[in-house]
Formats: sequence, structure tokens, C-alpha cells
Amino acid sequence: MKYILKSTLLFLVINYLYSCNGVKKRSVSAPTPYENEFENQQPKILTFTFDSNTDTSFKTETGTKIKFTKNQFNNKDGLPAQGLITFQFREYHKISEMVFGKLSTLSDGKIIATDGMFYLNAINQTGDTLTLNPLKPLEITTHKNDKDSGYYTFYNDKKIKDSFNWKKAGRVFVPEVWDTVSVESFLNKVMNVLTVVELGFVNCDKFINNSNNGEVITSINTNTDADVPAYCTIVLKKYKSMVAANFDGENFVFKNIPLNEEAVLVCVGKIENEYYLVVKEFITSNGLKLKETMIKKTKIDAENELKKLNNLHSESI
Repeated sequence: MKYILKSTLLFLVINYLYSCNGVKKRSVSAPTPYENEFENQQPKILTFTFDSNTDTSFKTETGTKIKFTKNQFNNKDGLPAQGLITFQFREYHKISEMVFGKLSTLSDGKIIATDGMFYLNAINQTGDTLTLNPLKPLEITTHKNDKDSGYYTFYNDKKIKDSFNWKKAGRVFVPEVWDTVSVESFLNKVMNVLTVVELGFVNCDKFINNSNNGEVITSINTNTDADVPAYCTIVLKKYKSMVAANFDGENFVFKNIPLNEEAVLVCVGKIENEYYLVVKEFITSNGLKLKETMIKKTKIDAENELKKLNNLHSESI
């Protein structure tokens, strides 16, 4: 009996010591998709109210123009919406905005480069969500930041739950500009015209067609016992692209990353009013393993740090 009691006591002591000195509690986790704790850092939602039986248009401060035609929206019964319509519009042009929006530029595993992302929604006077009449697409005209003309309209694939997977639709129209001084001025003045048939998240993108791709694995800690939901992405310097990671329970895994490219690892987390941040420049290589520690930041410091990413690509907005 004494032997049994001693053995039991020894087992309890070992178990206690292991629980205290064993593997540390994981301090980083994946964020909850579509529940964005960075709402205040995203571009503001613009609202336009107009009569459903009129043709009208609105222009944002960035120069983006949205053209509406009468009877363009349908109610929940599939009939033309009547009365006043409130249209909600949010546009993302800067990398810092996209990071706080937890957006990504992937289409069925392939990387695409963005020339602007948008969120669109429409409601009637009773607050019901409306849909677009498929025979009357919405026209969005926005500044063209890239000299390439190979852009398409992409929609967020709603079939893939809790993920931003962009599905390619029609080609973006580029109107001719005749009154130009030089080729350079022509390329800078030209616009992209998106023909939109779905509300929700819309993207103006092109495929980068890079076949030399690999995997990058990142482990993150915070030097704290708190569980910090972190959003991690890799921003490519050569393309206006950002690839969000998949969290496997221990590491953030990035797949189909172009190799031998200059890139920036960005991880951002938030607990109440405390922000945690990683911003690290590196050269991509297949199987690369990064180990980083998130640094606690004030809200202002975190915003200013991420705004520096806006200088990675040329912007005309």
C-alpha cells in the first residue's frame, strides 16, 4: 500500500512539473473570418440614396464613378425594387487598407494583382437587401494605376466558406482617350470600366502568370500568455498582390508564392485596444521557414507602420 501511495504521489509531482514547464500555451491563433476587429481602420462606407425609377451617378473623392440606371435593382421576390434605394460602397486601393480589411488576391490558388477592390450593397427603405437585375449591370469607372490592360472583374466566390477566393468574370473595358499629349500621359489618364452583375466584394485584377512557385511557413509568437487572433499575409513588391496564410493550428502556411521575389511578411493582431504587429522584408524561397515575434503597438503606431506599405507600389490615387 505504501508503495502504491508513493508511486501515485510521484506521478502527481511529475505531472505538475510538466504542466508548469512543458509546452507553452499557444499565443497566436487564426482570426475569425468575416468578423473584422479592424473595422475602424478600413475605408469608410459611402452611402448614396436615389430613386429607383431614375438614372443617376455618383463620384467618390478618389475619382471612382458609379453609374445607376432605373429599375436596376430587384427585391427579395425578384421584382424591380420601388422607391428610394440606399447604395453602400467601400473601395480599397492601398495595401494598408487591404491588410486591415483582411483581403487577399487569390483565384483558385493562383495569384492575381489588384487595381482596386470594392464592396457593394444595396437596401430599400425597409432595410431589405437588394440584388442587381442581371440584365442591367452596374458600371463602375475607376482610375487605372497599371499600364497593363489585361484586367478582369472578379467576384468573391461565395461557395467557399470563410475564404476570399476570387472568381474571374468579364474583361475590364478600357475607354479610348484621344486628347493626349504623349503616350505616358495617355497611360496615366486612362480609366478602367467594370461591368458588375453581382453585389458584395468585387475586384479589378489580372493574373501574374508566375509558374515558379513554392511554400513559405511562418511561426509567430507574442511573448504573452494571451491568445492573439492574428491575420498574416505576404505582400509582393513586384506585383500589387497579397497572399493570406492558412493557419494549421501551429503555423501560418503560404502556398503558391512566387520564388526569388522581394516580399513583406505582415501579421497584425488585436486584443481589446492592444495591437500586435510583424512587418518583415525577405526574399521568397521554397520551404522557407520564418520565426517572428509580434510586437505590441499603439493603434496610431500600428496604423503608421502599415501605411508605409502603401509606398511599395505606384499609386495614382
